Amino acid sequence: MLANGIEPVAVVLHSSGAQPELDDAERRLHFKTEYLERCIKQKIEPVKFLESIDLLARQNGISVSTRDSLNGIDDRTWLAHCAPDLLLVAGGWPNLISVETLAIPKLGCINVHPSLLPDYPGTDVHRWQVLHGVPKSGCTVHYMDARFDSGNIIGQRAVHIDPTDCPQTLAAKVADVSAQYVVELMPRIQKAAPACVQSVPQPAKKTSRHLCKPWLWASREFLSIHWKDAAEHIRRFILSCTQESYKYNGPLVRLNDREFIVRRAAYPVKPADGTEVGQIIETTRQGIWVGCGDGNSVCLTQLQPASKEGFPKEPHTALPISDEELAQSGLFQAGMKFQQMDNTSIL
Repeated sequence: MLANGIEPVAVVLHSSGAQPELDDAERRLHFKTEYLERCIKQKIEPVKFLESIDLLARQNGISVSTRDSLNGIDDRTWLAHCAPDLLLVAGGWPNLISVETLAIPKLGCINVHPSLLPDYPGTDVHRWQVLHGVPKSGCTVHYMDARFDSGNIIGQRAVHIDPTDCPQTLAAKVADVSAQYVVELMPRIQKAAPACVQSVPQPAKKTSRHLCKPWLWASREFLSIHWKDAAEHIRRFILSCTQESYKYNGPLVRLNDREFIVRRAAYPVKPADGTEVGQIIETTRQGIWVGCGDGNSVCLTQLQPASKEGFPKEPHTALPISDEELAQSGLFQAGMKFQQMDNTSIL
């Protein structure tokens, strides 16, 4: 937006997303170097978003306010003092914004949602899309109303989802087209003023994917891999749980009474040739192939020994075992069978 001559009067950030290690120019450089070195050492894909909206705004002389909400009297007073023509919400705001707040900007409030609405409203959208294996995603720019992600649609842009896209790479794709589209929309919005720009109501959509709920990082039942599931579903579940740090929880398996987090799996899956569900078929330089419930097998390429209590009580600190190291470790051998997970406790 700044590169196209569109300068916000202010930027408001939610307090839950504060990143002091990135919001200071000197600390950011040190953190980025340290993070990339840690990724190499721990064999982690460097998927963390390392930019700072706070820093970018301040470097361009734009006022920044960090708030828990936009619904309080003080919040609305601050917003009214800014006298914005338009409130643009992007990157996710965790609280429902009240209609009293939405009424302050003269040209209304618009949201940039990271899916093609009415599909996938809610949160953790990219994880659910990767898990479900949908072929495309994108962004929807819509007017905001009294409910989450339900207002009239101004426009959309689509992106293709590759079978190896994790939530973070998908988010980057959607962010790119979102930024381009918002810049394209601004002249339309200005031209239509003082009226709202043309928009259409969202079509009715009632499916099991209608509302994306928060990813259940503290639930053993949710995170446990069930080998009776289809191999491709298991692969996508592992991919959808991709994390920026391996201290966090992830997909759980148990072998010989030891628990592991599966951090990566290979694409594509292949036929299992009658192997029992949950049984290791073979270990190769690529990883370990395990039989699944649909007669196919999935190749696990990186596993990390799990801590006993899990994050946040006990972050996972063990180095992951990757690729040919899995065979060399002696922990994973053909004929071994993964055990049923104990799903009764909460991480």
